[in-house]
This record gives sequence, C-alpha cells and structure tokens, in this order.
Amino acid sequence: MRPRRRHNSIYTTEDTETILRMKTEGYTCNVIAKRLGRTKAAVQAFVFNLRKQGRLGTVGTVGTVGGTQMDLLKPSPMHVQTPTSQTTLVDLVINSDLTKANKIELITSLL
Repeated sequence: MRPRRRHNSIYTTEDTETILRMKTEGYTCNVIAKRLGRTKAAVQAFVFNLRKQGRLGTVGTVGTVGGTQMDLLKPSPMHVQTPTSQTTLVDLVINSDLTKANKIELITSLL
C-alpha cells in the first residue's frame, strides 16, 4: 500500500537521510517519491537543493575517479550479451551493467 501523500510538509531529518541514502544507492527520484509519499517533482527539487548545499554529489562530476572532464567524453568498453532462444528479458536485465536498484525498478515495470 502506498503511503499517504504529504503535500507542503517540511522534510524531516529522517526524510533527508532516506533521500541521501537512496540516491547514493542509485534509486531514481520516482522510486524515492513513492517511498516517502511525495511527488517526483518535490523530491527532484529537494535533491537539487541538497546538491547546491554540497550534501549530495553534483551533477556531471565524477570526483577523482574520472581524472579530467575530457575523460567523460571517452567511450568505455561494454559487455554485450547475445540473446539465444533460451534467454529471457529478465536474464538480459540481470546481466546488464545497471545498478541493483535500477535492475529491480526495470524488472518490476516489466511485470
């Protein structure tokens, strides 16, 4: 059962911690919004403010892992699985490079 929506209510410390944890785990704003009983737009706005405050990673940066910003433009190698007659769509999703949260979201949307 979906939680009751909380329109125009202040974000609690628990809400903030939940958003920070779920975003770092790779969950989308839509999934977080459903969990908190808020709209996707409200969560997106809150995430934007968290990024402005420096409490959440900023968009487009990779920290020290990527080196320079030019490294973002270089293609990275991909693993492509060739489907067989025994391969299901779920198998392709499970073996993809998606995060665990995105795999779960994609599989549940297919059901």
